[in-house]
Amino acid sequence: MVIDGLVLIILIVGISLFIYNKNSTGEEQKKRYTTYDFNDLENIKSYDIDYLKILNDNKNPTIYYNEDGSVKAIYGKYTDMTINNGKDAIHSLYNIKDLMGISDPAKEFIVDKETKQEGQVIYRLQQIHNGYLVYSNQIIVTVNEKGQATSISGKYTPLSNISFNNKINKKEGIKVAKKYSSSGIGTKYQGEKVVYIQRDNSAKVAWMIRYTNIRNTTKDKVMFIDAENGKLISEVPLAVN
Repeated sequence: MVIDGLVLIILIVGISLFIYNKNSTGEEQKKRYTTYDFNDLENIKSYDIDYLKILNDNKNPTIYYNEDGSVKAIYGKYTDMTINNGKDAIHSLYNIKDLMGISDPAKEFIVDKETKQEGQVIYRLQQIHNGYLVYSNQIIVTVNEKGQATSISGKYTPLSNISFNNKINKKEGIKVAKKYSSSGIGTKYQGEKVVYIQRDNSAKVAWMIRYTNIRNTTKDKVMFIDAENGKLISEVPLAVN
């Protein structure tokens, strides 16, 4: 049960999601992440705490809460669905969407990664908003070898009224990032527009600029540039021991 380390894992995993394409005029376009459609949503119940006890043989699962009262982690069974893949993992979120404060899992999550280890499978589900990555927001679903859920944890932020028609474009974002890094032979900048969740849980649209230096990988980092005013919001080192 490692909740403190969860945020760091999510940060590292989220950094890898840089996808771009160009239209005929050369202007950058976001590539929408693939989401799933489910046809049985009207028949899926959103469980309450009392029903979670029933799912766990009349034993209370270990539950952790966010400051707003929504659930952020359940260690125990939270769904009676069998989870065989990432799509199933997203499907299972409907059973606890009210407890976790999630509006519509099918529209708000994509499968980021599936990992098998020691008789269990871990699914990392990445939050998106209108086709844009919500940086550092992931939900992690763990199941046993039978596909039965054993835990769920992570971070989700309800979002609305976010404009992606911003003043700063990618080229300008990279220009700002260069002020906070050493350019030269062997350096590379990649960028993607994302939703950046601040410490107070408010959201900003930002350019996530990944800086790499093949001559000195210890300097590799990700910088977040405000897409409205071009200011550096934060930076995260990529070097992990």
